[in-house]
Amino acid sequence: MGGLFFWPLRTSPPLQRQNRYGFAVAVYFWLIWVWATVGFAVAAKHGGGTQRQPQGKLGVSGAGIPLYPIAGEIAAPYTKQTPERLGVKLLKAAYTKNGRLSVTQGVMATGASFAEVEEAFTAMLKTGYVSIENDPVTGVVMYHFHELS
Repeated sequence: MGGLFFWPLRTSPPLQRQNRYGFAVAVYFWLIWVWATVGFAVAAKHGGGTQRQPQGKLGVSGAGIPLYPIAGEIAAPYTKQTPERLGVKLLKAAYTKNGRLSVTQGVMATGASFAEVEEAFTAMLKTGYVSIENDPVTGVVMYHFHELS
Protein backbone atom coordinates (compact mmCIF):
# COMPACT_ATOMS: atom_id res chain seq x y z
CA MET A 1 0.00 0.00 0.00
CA GLY A 2 1.88 2.99 -1.22
CA GLY A 3 1.20 6.27 -2.87
CA LEU A 4 -0.77 9.35 -2.05
CA PHE A 5 -4.18 7.73 -2.42
CA PHE A 6 -3.67 5.35 0.51
CA TRP A 7 -1.76 7.62 2.92
CA PRO A 8 -4.55 7.67 5.56
CA LEU A 9 -4.36 3.89 5.82
CA ARG A 10 -0.61 3.92 6.61
CA THR A 11 -0.30 4.69 10.29
CA SER A 12 2.58 3.69 12.48
CA PRO A 13 2.05 1.94 15.83
CA PRO A 14 3.31 4.93 17.90
CA LEU A 15 0.71 7.18 16.22
CA GLN A 16 -2.04 4.72 17.06
CA ARG A 17 -1.01 4.66 20.68
CA GLN A 18 -0.85 8.47 21.02
CA ASN A 19 -4.13 9.35 19.26
CA ARG A 20 -7.09 6.99 19.15
CA TYR A 21 -8.82 9.06 16.46
CA GLY A 22 -5.84 9.54 14.12
CA PHE A 23 -7.16 7.20 11.45
CA ALA A 24 -10.65 8.78 11.48
CA VAL A 25 -9.21 12.31 11.27
CA ALA A 26 -6.97 11.30 8.39
CA VAL A 27 -9.88 9.76 6.48
CA TYR A 28 -11.99 12.86 7.18
CA PHE A 29 -9.36 15.23 5.69
CA TRP A 30 -8.81 12.86 2.78
CA LEU A 31 -12.56 12.99 1.97
CA ILE A 32 -12.49 16.80 2.13
CA TRP A 33 -9.55 16.81 -0.29
CA VAL A 34 -11.40 14.50 -2.74
CA TRP A 35 -14.58 16.59 -2.46
CA ALA A 36 -12.71 19.85 -3.16
CA THR A 37 -10.80 18.37 -6.09
CA VAL A 38 -13.97 17.04 -7.71
CA GLY A 39 -15.77 20.32 -7.05
CA PHE A 40 -13.04 22.41 -8.67
CA ALA A 41 -12.93 20.07 -11.65
CA VAL A 42 -16.68 20.35 -12.19
CA ALA A 43 -16.60 24.15 -11.79
CA ALA A 44 -13.78 24.46 -14.33
CA LYS A 45 -15.69 22.27 -16.78
CA HIS A 46 -18.75 24.54 -16.59
CA GLY A 47 -16.72 27.71 -17.07
CA GLY A 48 -17.01 29.23 -13.62
CA GLY A 49 -20.74 28.75 -13.12
CA THR A 50 -22.99 31.80 -13.03
CA GLN A 51 -20.26 34.43 -12.69
CA ARG A 52 -20.22 35.27 -16.40
CA GLN A 53 -23.96 35.57 -16.93
CA PRO A 54 -24.51 39.08 -15.51
CA GLN A 55 -21.73 40.50 -17.67
CA GLY A 56 -23.17 38.84 -20.77
CA LYS A 57 -26.61 40.22 -20.00
CA LEU A 58 -25.15 43.71 -19.70
CA GLY A 59 -23.32 43.39 -23.01
CA VAL A 60 -19.83 43.47 -21.50
CA SER A 61 -17.09 40.88 -21.85
CA GLY A 62 -15.18 39.47 -18.89
CA ALA A 63 -12.51 42.15 -19.37
CA GLY A 64 -15.12 44.95 -19.35
CA ILE A 65 -15.08 45.62 -23.09
CA PRO A 66 -18.49 46.29 -24.73
CA LEU A 67 -19.66 43.40 -26.90
CA TYR A 68 -21.87 45.56 -29.11
CA PRO A 69 -21.29 49.00 -30.65
CA ILE A 70 -22.68 51.93 -28.67
CA ALA A 71 -25.63 53.52 -30.48
CA GLY A 72 -25.25 57.06 -29.19
CA GLU A 73 -23.49 59.44 -26.87
CA ILE A 74 -23.53 58.75 -23.18
CA ALA A 75 -23.74 62.42 -22.19
CA ALA A 76 -24.40 65.59 -24.15
CA PRO A 77 -21.37 67.86 -24.45
CA TYR A 78 -21.55 71.24 -22.74
CA THR A 79 -21.62 74.06 -25.24
CA LYS A 80 -20.84 77.56 -24.06
CA GLN A 81 -23.61 80.00 -24.89
CA THR A 82 -22.80 82.89 -27.14
CA PRO A 83 -22.67 86.27 -25.37
CA GLU A 84 -25.53 87.61 -27.50
CA ARG A 85 -27.86 84.73 -26.65
CA LEU A 86 -26.87 84.90 -22.99
CA GLY A 87 -27.57 88.64 -22.97
CA VAL A 88 -31.06 88.07 -24.40
CA LYS A 89 -31.83 85.45 -21.74
CA LEU A 90 -30.61 87.81 -19.02
CA LEU A 91 -32.74 90.61 -20.44
CA LYS A 92 -35.86 88.41 -20.41
CA ALA A 93 -35.13 87.36 -16.82
CA ALA A 94 -34.65 90.99 -15.78
CA TYR A 95 -37.96 91.92 -17.42
CA THR A 96 -39.78 89.56 -15.03
CA LYS A 97 -37.90 91.06 -12.01
CA ASN A 98 -38.68 94.77 -12.67
CA GLY A 99 -35.36 95.41 -14.39
CA ARG A 100 -33.12 94.27 -11.51
CA LEU A 101 -31.17 91.03 -11.56
CA SER A 102 -28.40 89.49 -9.46
CA VAL A 103 -25.74 87.10 -10.76
CA THR A 104 -27.37 84.17 -8.96
CA GLN A 105 -30.74 84.96 -10.50
CA GLY A 106 -29.04 85.19 -13.89
CA VAL A 107 -27.45 81.77 -13.44
CA MET A 108 -30.81 80.28 -12.47
CA ALA A 109 -32.56 81.85 -15.45
CA THR A 110 -29.97 80.97 -18.11
CA GLY A 111 -28.32 77.76 -16.92
CA ALA A 112 -24.90 79.27 -17.63
CA SER A 113 -22.04 79.27 -15.15
CA PHE A 114 -21.41 82.07 -12.66
CA ALA A 115 -18.32 83.16 -14.59
CA GLU A 116 -20.23 83.39 -17.86
CA VAL A 117 -23.06 85.43 -16.34
CA GLU A 118 -20.59 87.72 -14.54
CA GLU A 119 -18.71 88.21 -17.83
CA ALA A 120 -21.98 89.05 -19.64
CA PHE A 121 -22.98 91.56 -16.96
CA THR A 122 -19.51 93.17 -17.10
CA ALA A 123 -19.80 93.54 -20.88
CA MET A 124 -23.27 95.12 -20.52
CA LEU A 125 -21.92 97.44 -17.82
CA LYS A 126 -19.13 98.65 -20.12
CA THR A 127 -21.57 99.38 -22.94
CA GLY A 128 -23.99 101.21 -20.62
CA TYR A 129 -26.96 98.84 -20.74
CA VAL A 130 -26.88 98.17 -16.98
CA SER A 131 -25.66 99.84 -13.81
CA ILE A 132 -24.63 98.30 -10.50
CA GLU A 133 -26.63 98.79 -7.30
CA ASN A 134 -26.73 97.12 -3.90
CA ASP A 135 -29.98 95.78 -2.51
CA PRO A 136 -30.76 97.95 0.55
CA VAL A 137 -32.02 94.99 2.60
CA THR A 138 -29.63 92.14 1.73
CA GLY A 139 -26.64 94.00 0.30
CA VAL A 140 -26.53 91.76 -2.78
CA VAL A 141 -25.04 93.28 -5.91
CA MET A 142 -27.89 93.92 -8.36
CA TYR A 143 -27.61 94.83 -12.00
CA HIS A 144 -30.22 97.43 -13.00
CA PHE A 145 -31.51 97.54 -16.58
CA HIS A 146 -32.60 101.19 -16.96
CA GLU A 147 -34.84 100.65 -19.95
CA LEU A 148 -36.95 97.98 -18.22
CA SER A 149 -37.89 99.85 -15.04
